[in-house]
Amino acid sequence: MTRSARGRARSLFVLLALALSAAFAVACSGATGPAGPAGLQGPTGPAGPDGFQGMQGKPGDPGPAGPQGPQGLTGSQGPVGPAGVAGAVGPSGPAGRAGEASVLFVYDANGGLEAGLVNINKTPITVNIAGAGYKPAEKVTLTIESGAGSTTIQRSAEANLNGAFFLTNVVLSNIRSGDVLTIKGTGDQGRIGYGVLVTVSK
Repeated sequence: MTRSARGRARSLFVLLALALSAAFAVACSGATGPAGPAGLQGPTGPAGPDGFQGMQGKPGDPGPAGPQGPQGLTGSQGPVGPAGVAGAVGPSGPAGRAGEASVLFVYDANGGLEAGLVNINKTPITVNIAGAGYKPAEKVTLTIESGAGSTTIQRSAEANLNGAFFLTNVVLSNIRSGDVLTIKGTGDQGRIGYGVLVTVSK
């Protein structure tokens, strides 16, 4: 047998032995058994190093407007400002209507004939009052004017169609000797008349 023939025979023998070994191993191996219990958990490993800081996020959207707050307290009043410059004088107004004078005459009802003189020694003190210059049917209120104020005479008159009236026995009170007083007759249509009253003691 040559050397090459022996080499080929040896190779075939080796292959056959390997095939028999593999078949024997397969024939001898049994079914896979159940899994064993889990092993104990190992100890926790050491903490890892801190990670790098993340990138800054985008700004959020603006929130809705909040409710209006309560009204604040009223501030204190400021100082008075300086007076303004005086304005120009306005134009003259239209001329007024010509006045119409009314007059009163007072006589002592106890016999005196002089207008305006009244004797206070005769009681009650009564006078006659004549008026003119009023409008027809104008009602006239009579008052005594003095420094103490105005006293209404408890008689009123009404002008006739001629704008005149005559009252008799008008009683006066609270007057003294030597008084010089004004009798005023105010009409309800705008006319005003005046007369004089002088008290004497005879």
